[in-house]
Amino acid sequence: TALVVCPLSVVQGWVDELARVAPQLRCLAYTGGAEARATVRDAAVPEALRCLRAGLPAPFLGYDVVVTTPEIAMMDDFFLREFPYRCLVVDEAQRLKNPRSRLYHTLLYGYCGGGGKPQAQLGHAAPAAAWGGRCGGVARRVLLT
Repeated sequence: TALVVCPLSVVQGWVDELARVAPQLRCLAYTGGAEARATVRDAAVPEALRCLRAGLPAPFLGYDVVVTTPEIAMMDDFFLREFPYRCLVVDEAQRLKNPRSRLYHTLLYGYCGGGGKPQAQLGHAAPAAAWGGRCGGVARRVLLT
């Protein structure tokens, strides 16, 4: 599963574009109010527990890509960080320029299980860059756009 963290205004754009270029991927827009997200969590937990008991990685309800916002990534990090993401994509990564920000710490420590300073090149039109190989925890690769 890949986790895409992007502004709410482009969540649907990510889902639509992924459907266009990779229709075989199952995408979930993990957005909405607390009640809607709780419904998703309630469905995901039993499936994850079954996998963990069998010694398998816990999938996110069979989705290949989960798209959410930075605000929800911070609010629901207790839940989202429990899944083994193969990739974390951060759209609008200029929000990570401040290493003291809550988002920076949530993504670096919660989703990457890492420490130290990210060593990525941030740019508007530049290709996504690897986040310094610091993601030895949950996400194996972090892309910043």
